Amino acid sequence: MTDVTVEQNETGNVEEVIKTFVIPLKGGCGHVTLEDADAIPLEMYRYIFQQGLEAIVNSVGMSKLLPGITKLEGTDAEKAKDAVRKQARANVQDLLKGQIKLKGARSAVKVDGAVQIEAMRMAKEMVKDLIRHSNQKIGAYKASEITKAAKDVLEANPDLIKKAQANLDERAGAAKTTKALDLKAMFGAKAESEEVKAKPKGANLKKAREAKAGEATKDQTRAKPKADTQKVAPRAGVKETHHTTAH
Repeated sequence: MTDVTVEQNETGNVEEVIKTFVIPLKGGCGHVTLEDADAIPLEMYRYIFQQGLEAIVNSVGMSKLLPGITKLEGTDAEKAKDAVRKQARANVQDLLKGQIKLKGARSAVKVDGAVQIEAMRMAKEMVKDLIRHSNQKIGAYKASEITKAAKDVLEANPDLIKKAQANLDERAGAAKTTKALDLKAMFGAKAESEEVKAKPKGANLKKAREAKAGEATKDQTRAKPKADTQKVAPRAGVKETHHTTAH
């Protein structure tokens, strides 16, 4: 939801009416915008409302109740179904009270990890800016408190996901096209040294370990001293003599 219109009702009181809605598309394909909800025919509005009710009532609080329920039989099946119905009735009551917890609902769009991290960074900056503008110290709040507040900000502002993606795209494009970015110019000889190279992954890592183990074995073989306890056979024609000491 991105646009709020202020209207005056029949009693003369001013109220906020949301008419513009942003609908995220699956597969990371962006979004479409419904500019005026009032333009939807009543029959279609009822259909949308029904779909929304079904999605919310069947998702909130159901993650531990629904899996495997169709495989149950007899008394176990009835107990499981009773638990689902109880949760569904609670969801309806929470809807009427305006207390429904939407965090349990499944997201319509899967967000890439890098985009999620960038969106969270932006949300945290918004929280910190709010603290600063309120003449408060950021250090007075724990990192966990700021993170929790940032999650709430992100949930209430889904457009941050789109902005985060735009930020990442812009930075990636700038890094590829600008001539000002050069690792050697920034870090000198270190940029070409072995210490900064990324560690090999998967099969390459296995080969690297095997090669290292092979080198260690060769070093041990080269360093191993020859045994000095080995008996030396007497030369031909020389008899062994034994000396006896008299006591």
